[in-house]
Amino acid sequence: MVAFLNYGLTWFLVSRIHFALSLSQTPVPEFVTKSIDSEKRQFQSVLIIGSSVDRYAVGMNYPHQTFTFKSFKLQHNVVFDDKRNTGVAVLQHPGVGLNGNLEEPFWNPGIGHTTVKTNAKRPAGTKPPGTAWESPQEASWQYQPTYKVIQAAPELARTAFGQAPDLVVVESSLWDLATWWQQLGHRATPKRLQHWCNHDLPYLLKNVTDIFKQSRVVFRTAPTVALWNNERWTQADFDALHDCVKRRSAGTGKVFENVGVIDYHQIMDTLISSTAKDSLDGLWKPDGYHPSAVPGRLYLNEIFKLLGVQPLTAPEYGRRVFGENEDFYVEADDVF
Repeated sequence: MVAFLNYGLTWFLVSRIHFALSLSQTPVPEFVTKSIDSEKRQFQSVLIIGSSVDRYAVGMNYPHQTFTFKSFKLQHNVVFDDKRNTGVAVLQHPGVGLNGNLEEPFWNPGIGHTTVKTNAKRPAGTKPPGTAWESPQEASWQYQPTYKVIQAAPELARTAFGQAPDLVVVESSLWDLATWWQQLGHRATPKRLQHWCNHDLPYLLKNVTDIFKQSRVVFRTAPTVALWNNERWTQADFDALHDCVKRRSAGTGKVFENVGVIDYHQIMDTLISSTAKDSLDGLWKPDGYHPSAVPGRLYLNEIFKLLGVQPLTAPEYGRRVFGENEDFYVEADDVF
């Protein structure tokens, strides 16, 4: 059965996908690792409904192995970990929105450092004005509000895994704080942060759990950003979001009904406290808000712990056989 599954996944990849390669990555070592019990382990799948924080965690720890499906038009990336017999897909969404209803307006990265107050609707599938393409692949991606992204999530799971995901990870943080800063003209207020805790977060999670009734769902907290990255948000803002989740999960471990928690915020805080001051910048990419590979790996290990598979101890390298006439593209740095 496992052999048939592996053959099916290989055929599926060659026939339906194209790979995302990064020019900054080193050549893939020519070795293949395999866990002792991989032949016995059932295939498991994880769908992360999140942001580029999640996508970079996957991409940096699976160099040269992430890919996208041409048939799926929302921003995403996928990797199959043969060693753990596990598939991981990241589907990006633009946050809870200005009003917490998962609809526009959202943060518009194309506007840069200007503030915009608009509720104007754009035709479905169009980009915010001024937003540059992240990569050539993105020319075919559709921009959708978060509620539509969640509705489309089962399609990505079926396309990538052929089944509902065993685990769904949900997050909302950077986009939310940036949306409030841009759309309101100032950083988040205590009142807005409380509204996020009491209304926006439960509403987001209810939308996800209503669709993924058979999957285990957990919420990922926002990782701490670099101290100097404080234009759109403050450290207190991230602490407030984290404190909300802690209060909601106190004594139960559940932030909303049956939704558990992965505490990326705590992972970063622990790393910060144990890292020399002159080395702190190495915990993030140069932008100061995307964690680097090591914290990303610790975050992925929390996911693998929930699945009962062995943790990552270093970036997982694997060899891929690229099919004839497959399309390649280069992942570029982006915002959120």
